[in-house]
Amino acid sequence: MQKLLSGLGFYCLFAVSCGSVIGAWAQSSESAELYFKRAMSECSDLKLQDRAPDDFATAIRLAPRRADFRVGLANYLFDCEEDEAALKAADEALALDEKNPLAWAIKGKCLARQKKAAEGLKAMNRAVDLSPNNLAFYRDRARLYMLSGQNAQAEKDLDRVIAGNRLMMAPLADRIEVYRRQKKWSQMIGDCNTFLLVDRAHHSQIYRSRSLAYEGLGEYPKAIQDLQSAVKASPDNLQLHEALQALYKSVGDAKGVAREAAIIAELLKDYR
Repeated sequence: MQKLLSGLGFYCLFAVSCGSVIGAWAQSSESAELYFKRAMSECSDLKLQDRAPDDFATAIRLAPRRADFRVGLANYLFDCEEDEAALKAADEALALDEKNPLAWAIKGKCLARQKKAAEGLKAMNRAVDLSPNNLAFYRDRARLYMLSGQNAQAEKDLDRVIAGNRLMMAPLADRIEVYRRQKKWSQMIGDCNTFLLVDRAHHSQIYRSRSLAYEGLGEYPKAIQDLQSAVKASPDNLQLHEALQALYKSVGDAKGVAREAAIIAELLKDYR
């Protein structure tokens, strides 16, 4: 009987010990989650951003096997343009979870910003393979294709992104640039028209892009009109005035050339 009680005492002590360990682990995991959520909220608050690294570090220390915590840190560091640290955090996340698409995407963007476009594309392809419905990955990959001069591939990815959300202006601006590089003037004009229709603010760069497309088609009056709109939206932009002056020269408008020359001379005073 004494042996039985002694045995029961051991198992009770073991159960209490296990319960304490499990309870401590659960509390630690819960605390880690709270630190991580706080760090994520701090990332988007300019006044609190400096606190985020410490909270990420605490979350990771309390739950070192959580790959998503390291991904959050990597994304924050990438936004801060701390590419080496971001790449390290992304690699650490992938060591824990090699199928984390966001970690691959961050790695790809870091490598691209380090002028390693080919390596960046490999990582971004992995992100797309793992999460084929994530439009953000296609847009990121399109930019990497643009960096490496693969404009046709960039166009395909941007087509997919824009088809998924036609009101996203940034991918539309990217596709305008891709069309410019491929001299697809009519498509470029179509995207510029859409951009200006959806976003009613004056955008000098979009007017400038459409002007280039009209010039490519030999429609000089329309090209001049758009450059005039660009100049009106950004009157102190020296390059726009120089482009407008060049267009006036190409059509033989001496008065326009003289007028722009005077404006350029005035603007150049501010550059001295």
